[in-house]
Amino acid sequence: MAESPMRAKAAALCRKFPNTPNRTLARRLYNENKESFSNLEAARTLIRVIVGQKGKSRSAYVAPKHRVPKAAGKSGWVPECPPSIAEPWEPVVLPTPARVLSLSDVHVPFHDQRAVEAAVKHGKAFNPTVVLCNGDIADFFTISRFLKDPKKRNLKGELDTVKEFLSWIRGQFPRAKIYYKLGNHEERWNHWLWNHGPEICDLAEVQIAKLLDFERFRIIEVGDNPILAGRLPILHGHEFGKSGIAAPVNPARGAFLRTLHSCLVGHLHRTSTHCEPDMFKSETTTWSQGALCALSAEFARINKWNHGACCVEVARDGQFNVHNFRLNKDYTVRSA
Repeated sequence: MAESPMRAKAAALCRKFPNTPNRTLARRLYNENKESFSNLEAARTLIRVIVGQKGKSRSAYVAPKHRVPKAAGKSGWVPECPPSIAEPWEPVVLPTPARVLSLSDVHVPFHDQRAVEAAVKHGKAFNPTVVLCNGDIADFFTISRFLKDPKKRNLKGELDTVKEFLSWIRGQFPRAKIYYKLGNHEERWNHWLWNHGPEICDLAEVQIAKLLDFERFRIIEVGDNPILAGRLPILHGHEFGKSGIAAPVNPARGAFLRTLHSCLVGHLHRTSTHCEPDMFKSETTTWSQGALCALSAEFARINKWNHGACCVEVARDGQFNVHNFRLNKDYTVRSA
């Protein structure tokens, strides 16, 4: 039996926001289809049926199965393969030749101002054509799932400080292209919206680019896509999933074990390098770059983090040279 249009809408909503409370989903469904429901509770009942909390109709709506009729073989009818809803994950290719300054894990407003200024000062001497904000530039502390000090909960203040930081970066590099890659901390915003405000999560006004004024600062949003600086892939590091890239030796080795390819990552707040030759002595090198946040976070007072950033020189043919630098305790620069 064909599924009714309203049940199909409700099922699609449940699939799109699987972790959102039933009442929130029902409110969105009711507000968009008031002519089809007598009241909000009727929409909530339909949502409960679909997710299997009422009645026996769960499987028909949450995960419809493509069944072959018993007579299919005799009639010669052949079912079609169902369409995929997977989205492509294509790299963003930087223009070449290029000089790329990569800044990662600033965690504004919990940044270390002296570290940021030292890294940018060193980067300016490199005369970058591209400045890459490689994830976790904003912390989004206020909406994180971790226990928070109520005195520090001020989302508007956080966003204003991030915009001040981006304005400062644009002022330091007026002619460079600035790319902003979303890290796991920026993902906190989308996750919060999906759980608490699915009714508005599709609006342009609540997207990261709008909240942080990317258009005003001439910033290009990358999303969570990988970046190609010539032949060098650059990732934030959270893309490896919960298994992470931590390794007994160093994060760069963990990145090698996950990619088996040269790459640059952030995320773990540690500067490291790993080089692995194959049997013909062709070398693959991976790098992890340091952070620019305060190194004594409340949730990890004792850690192995360090300050640092990275410069990448990319030739027209895609060949690259990486200068992965650390900042000493006195904020002076030394090579990794």
